[in-house]
Amino acid sequence: NNLKNILATLSFFVISISCNSAQINKDFIVKGTIKSAKDQKVYLEEIFFSNKAPVIKDSFMMKGGVFTLKASAKEEGIYRIWFQNEEKYFLLINDESEIVFSGDMDLVLPVAETINTPVNKSLFAFVKNAIEKNKAFENINNSLDSIAALGEQEDSAYRTTLETQNN
Repeated sequence: NNLKNILATLSFFVISISCNSAQINKDFIVKGTIKSAKDQKVYLEEIFFSNKAPVIKDSFMMKGGVFTLKASAKEEGIYRIWFQNEEKYFLLINDESEIVFSGDMDLVLPVAETINTPVNKSLFAFVKNAIEKNKAFENINNSLDSIAALGEQEDSAYRTTLETQNN
């Protein structure tokens, strides 16, 4: 569910970037270092903005948190790096032929802490902002639910509002 929300939010971002780039039809490589990662298989998966299922482009047995993944692409798109034994994933866009990043399994954000490409730096800022705004909306929603749960008995403002609506 979180991935769907993030992908929906990213759609506009990636489409606007993709409109500015011609078809690239090239290979790209992803070199990653992940803190707090166990040795396990890591996957590079292309994600689509349709109902088409994600496609695994490459896999690698990560050791000591270090991995290298390779793929070919006809155009820029969103890719997810995910791990065999973790729920954690990282998102990236293939805007350069070599993408180098570092991340941390213990952090919540699904984007790299450091990355060497301008589009992915923008992606990081965009996702971070979207997640922060989502948390703010959740907090507001929880506060409203708490006020509603107090109901007529304890909240005079809520009671007054109900009385005004009923008259």
